[in-house]
Amino acid sequence: MNKDIRLDLSFSTHRKRKKLFSLLGAQGVLSLMDLWLNTAQNRPKGILTSMDETDIALDAQWPGDPTQFCKALIDVGFLDKGKDGTYSIHDWRDHQPFAYFAEERVRRAKELAAIRWGKKDDGIKQALKQDDAEGMRDASGTQSLGNAPSPNPNPSPKNTTLSAKKTADPRVKEFFDYWKETFLQETGQPYVFSFGKEGKLVKDLLAVHPLELLQDTCKAFFKDERCKQRGLDIGIFKLEINRLLSLKAMNPLEQAKRELIRG
Repeated sequence: MNKDIRLDLSFSTHRKRKKLFSLLGAQGVLSLMDLWLNTAQNRPKGILTSMDETDIALDAQWPGDPTQFCKALIDVGFLDKGKDGTYSIHDWRDHQPFAYFAEERVRRAKELAAIRWGKKDDGIKQALKQDDAEGMRDASGTQSLGNAPSPNPNPSPKNTTLSAKKTADPRVKEFFDYWKETFLQETGQPYVFSFGKEGKLVKDLLAVHPLELLQDTCKAFFKDERCKQRGLDIGIFKLEINRLLSLKAMNPLEQAKRELIRG
């Protein structure tokens, strides 16, 4: 499912890495990275359910004693062990948000594909009703989302949806197009939209900021380390835009000071 993980540049000199190296040597650091890779691929939530120390050592390709390996990871702070004995990667969601939400991205992509080809189950239709209630449903209400025909045969449910699209703010689509292109350039992966919900967020932003300013701020958003940690989606963009705009307004020296204090 996941094809990569994020590795902070500071890892090469981080205190935890140095401590792990002192305990297990270079193989210990390499095995830790192998464990991260296997976790992203097979357990994207970072919880190693039903895995004992031997299983963890196998996933990490650790050639030595599994107990020694897991104890070292726990002592250093790379691995946690819950009260029920379940192991988990320390702060996995914070450090690997893209891998953590992989299942949600796949599910949303499947839902959107089903919607596109008309294979809507009750759960997807309900989600559509909620999204459209945010601003993308026309005067016909929820009838355009159901399988039953409208009391008025014209327009049909399909035509009603098209009519709603025609009356949508064209700036929303322009922003979506720009976001999609920028996201692909910065991450190397396509962005999966939730058009109803995220369309409402973009409309709210456009009510306050010019389109050109939003597009320009996107560039800073995708490069900002705090935003990368929180997740690169439009909801986080809306939450972070005021901070990004304030950073942009300051000179480089003041930006460095403020980020130093925040860190």
